[in-house]
Amino acid sequence: MQARHRKEKVRIIRQGNYLLLTLPESTIEALALREGQEVEIGMNDRGRFEVDCTIDPPAPLKLLRQFRGLLAGSSTTEGASS
Repeated sequence: MQARHRKEKVRIIRQGNYLLLTLPESTIEALALREGQEVEIGMNDRGRFEVDCTIDPPAPLKLLRQFRGLLAGSSTTEGASS
């Protein structure tokens, strides 16, 4: 499976001694980013930026839970009732 590459414009703003990149909401959601999360930014051999971030385990689980009950063989209940 080949990853989709989508380009979006971002702005660079100055805050004190720092330059900040503003990310579109769609990028933030696609990468499951949250405020305060650390990411690594580097440059590859072709002179392009690469961003490496670890996905917070709860984020993918939250996404998967949206499909609960829609997949064959899945149950819409969390467990047996007492």
